[in-house]
Amino acid sequence: AQYVAALDDTFAIEVTSYDWAKPPLCPTGWGMCPPPDNKYPVQVATLGGGLYGYVATAGEYGGWIVGDNPNTPETETRSVTSCMVLNDDYTTTGLGGLSGLQVTAAHEYVHAIQNGYGDPTPREDSLWYESIAAYMEDEVLDSSNDNYQYLWPDWTQSLGQWPADNHYANWILYRYAAEHNGGVLNPTGGQEVVRRIWKNIAQGQWGVVAFNNALGAKTPGAT
Repeated sequence: AQYVAALDDTFAIEVTSYDWAKPPLCPTGWGMCPPPDNKYPVQVATLGGGLYGYVATAGEYGGWIVGDNPNTPETETRSVTSCMVLNDDYTTTGLGGLSGLQVTAAHEYVHAIQNGYGDPTPREDSLWYESIAAYMEDEVLDSSNDNYQYLWPDWTQSLGQWPADNHYANWILYRYAAEHNGGVLNPTGGQEVVRRIWKNIAQGQWGVVAFNNALGAKTPGAT
């Protein structure tokens, strides 16, 4: 029941309130598709300590390239289905307990949404995936502050060159943008910037260009 509640709460904020597009499901007739009850597939599994969860574009329901996500008004070219795996024990993770589950659901569902928008070739650096998901953790569960563990990035390095296991750290860029563009925990505030980033990436824009254009759309003239 706690897993269902955490996922439902995430959906209510990221999709219903913040207007992110639902990730597509693989269509009937494709392999084992569609998923049971036509709902986004989530598996609870023993992952061990240190691994909160992950989203995969593989498996029975993930990895199907639908091209255009039917849940958006735009036309995408690289929308792909995915599935989520959550740890069956959050007592051994960094945050721990129910909060660990909740923040993981918030983070991982962003990846499902990102895959749903798609990322035309060549693929963006992982920092765009992970740092945006880390930013959204606080939008869904503001009290968790789990993303504080990733601070601080080394600002003398290129974002793309930051060590692979620390690409979460750049979530602070979006927090800064949010604080200057409508605030946090606000459907028409800063989260709109990161939502626009991924909509732009889905249209083939490079990450930095997508970020710049998202800022310009939110605050005309901003760069």
